[in-house]
Amino acid sequence: MTTIYTLGDIDIFYHALTAIAMLFNSTDLWVGAGLFGLGTIMGLGLLISLVILSVQGVLKNDGIRYEQILIMVVFYVALFVPQTTVQLEDMYTGQIRAVDNVPIGIAYTGGIISGITHNIAETIETAFSTVDGNYIPTSHNI
Repeated sequence: MTTIYTLGDIDIFYHALTAIAMLFNSTDLWVGAGLFGLGTIMGLGLLISLVILSVQGVLKNDGIRYEQILIMVVFYVALFVPQTTVQLEDMYTGQIRAVDNVPIGIAYTGGIISGITHNIAETIETAFSTVDGNYIPTSHNI
């Protein structure tokens, strides 16, 4: 499970991640039971890529480079077939919601980026606080 920190309305992120989870979980379009867990859309994308690479190889008289397709399949299978639970946490209210079955390529990217920004925000908050817990004013009323 990974945590994504949000600022503001947590429902927007919840509904967006739920929609992504539904796309990658409930249909055979993206993730299927076939070879390597590839769905119809991914299979079609691989077929189109194979045709394009074959035409390029013939026109350039350079040979067909299949390793590019293999790299695409490996990255897709590694990042979008495995799924995890994402915990959304609102930094203002502390509200927490969970979304299941989010592909790890999306979940971990969001978790890493929001984790870094969350740590930076906490560091800045600590730097601008005083001993009694109040914040240092940034402007003075004269």
